Amino acid sequence: MENNQREKEIDIFFKLEYGKLYESIEKGTTEIFEFEKDGFVAQNLYIKRPVPYLIQNKQYFDTITPYGYGGPVLIKGNPNLSFINQFYNAWSDYCNNNSIVSEFVRYHLFDNPEFREVFPGEVLQISDNVVRQLNPDMEKIWMDFAYKVRKNVNKARNCGLTVTTDATGEHLEAFIEIYNKTMERNDARSFYYFKKEYFDQIIGTMQGSFMFFHVWKDSIIVSSELVLYSNKYVYSFLGGTLEDFYPLRPNELLKYEIINWSKESGHEVFVLGGGYGGNDGIYRYKKSFTSGEDIPFYVGRMVHNRKIYNELVEIRRTKDGVDENFFPLYRA
Repeated sequence: MENNQREKEIDIFFKLEYGKLYESIEKGTTEIFEFEKDGFVAQNLYIKRPVPYLIQNKQYFDTITPYGYGGPVLIKGNPNLSFINQFYNAWSDYCNNNSIVSEFVRYHLFDNPEFREVFPGEVLQISDNVVRQLNPDMEKIWMDFAYKVRKNVNKARNCGLTVTTDATGEHLEAFIEIYNKTMERNDARSFYYFKKEYFDQIIGTMQGSFMFFHVWKDSIIVSSELVLYSNKYVYSFLGGTLEDFYPLRPNELLKYEIINWSKESGHEVFVLGGGYGGNDGIYRYKKSFTSGEDIPFYVGRMVHNRKIYNELVEIRRTKDGVDENFFPLYRA
């Protein structure tokens, strides 16, 4: 097969500026491994982390893709099994030569199934993600919403709620306050509490890839959402609603306006994400915005140096015990 394609526009989750958001959280360094052969080019963005124990006074490392959807991606050429296998051979050699013990991959929903399907480690389906296709006209999309969504959007409008976009973070403090209060109500894990510097970094390094949406009741922001986007995809990323304003149904109006903006801006898919655990209330709420099929979310787990991995696990087991469901076990 001839390969004369130009380099492809990659999604936001494959870009260095996105990975760098998580360096302090993951306590590591964002790197990109690039492999090129016969005109094909693939890259793998990951965070390289020092493992928590030394082995014979030597520091080893592991890799993890940033929170979201990532993994290896083809940036030039068409999917080709031979090339992908060569990529994995080169990546394995790189890991072994750079003291990388294991890797954990959060796969993209759409852009790298060919890499996931031949991943030499273990692949697990974790959840289903709700997606809203944007190809139909807006009237058809509206009628595809559950009746209660349409009813609540109209109620929010009748209550005088309005929605504005914010491409600069002008109302960042209000967003953070709403977001943190929402996380507190949901007993969210500490991982989901982000410092202001995290949002400042998004605003400072990712212009043209994010948008805040704010729902107003008079002069008060009562619901807010941060979305990330690239050419094709828009992602519901972080957000929340003030509890006192739930009866006005601001969040349904917010989602409607995000979908409308996404379609008008020429995007193809709006990703609402999944629930906290299976068919829970969060999942069912997101599902009320589409009757389409869900997209499965996969992760990959790979041990590159079994001997060192086992030694690290034994140290962890002796010191603190391990959670057998966690990967890598030495971080359990």
